Amino acid sequence: MNETLKLVLVGQQGAGKTSLLQSHRQQEFRAHNAPTVAVDFSGVKNVEVNGKLFDISIWDTAGQERFRSITRMSLQNTNVAILCFDLSDPDSYRHIQGWLDFLHVNCSSEMEIIIVGTKMDLPTFYNKEDLQKFIQTLNSQKQLKLFLTSSKTREGIEETFQYAIEQGAKIKLKSSQMDKSILLIPPDQQSIKKKQSSNNKYFQGCYCC
Repeated sequence: MNETLKLVLVGQQGAGKTSLLQSHRQQEFRAHNAPTVAVDFSGVKNVEVNGKLFDISIWDTAGQERFRSITRMSLQNTNVAILCFDLSDPDSYRHIQGWLDFLHVNCSSEMEIIIVGTKMDLPTFYNKEDLQKFIQTLNSQKQLKLFLTSSKTREGIEETFQYAIEQGAKIKLKSSQMDKSILLIPPDQQSIKKKQSSNNKYFQGCYCC
């Protein structure tokens, strides 16, 4: 059975999450998408990453505050979170830190976080160099990777998801190696001797055998 990699798209309403996923999944662009209600799901089976097969599940979450509890539940067992913001909307940009804090509180520290600027085909005040400097100042547990994308032109889309899937596979491999190392740790000989000694004391004076 293939292992499952879970990617979750998060960010403010209108940040371009749904268009990003559609552009990746169907290679199409819609100028107007209805806001995601609660959560949407997409799955792809038998994706080969470094010689190993995975089933990829991608979750598109709602950005509205009233769905935040559902987003929180959707983040369980996530390998990679894709935090989206709209390059043409300063308000979306200002919410990046808030979403990072939300992810740090509700997700495992092993989870990878990717920052994705969307709608780069629209006018923006931000260039990549300034954005990278800003990302470095964010309160994060690890260094964050930045991608700039356009769902309309498909620029940066495949690079974003390829990186996310590769990082998710690395996390899965690291996790499985840790599990195996725990199983291979030999039992503490001193504790075994103590247990045997305790058992001998318990059976002293027993004449049932």
